Amino acid sequence: MSLEPIQSFLVVALGFAVAGMISTGYQLLTHRPPSFRLLDGGAGPQTFAAVPFLAFAAPFIIMRIPCAGDASHGGGSNSSRWPPSRRPFGV
Repeated sequence: MSLEPIQSFLVVALGFAVAGMISTGYQLLTHRPPSFRLLDGGAGPQTFAAVPFLAFAAPFIIMRIPCAGDASHGGGSNSSRWPPSRRPFGV
């Protein structure tokens, strides 16, 4: 087996780990989870400062919604968008 697939997997895993660390640090400091709503502030300095943060934290923010079952975004196994007979994995 070539080393390229293993190296690619490790790069992706490291990227998700860094995104998780950045997002957890943000949540530790602000007592709220990071979200893309940081960009809703209009064209101000805070919005421009949020762009690099969101560029690195985006994988964690995107994956948090379906993995955590956040009902406000329609994620998780308790989602009502699937009829009971067609829910994924029988849950």
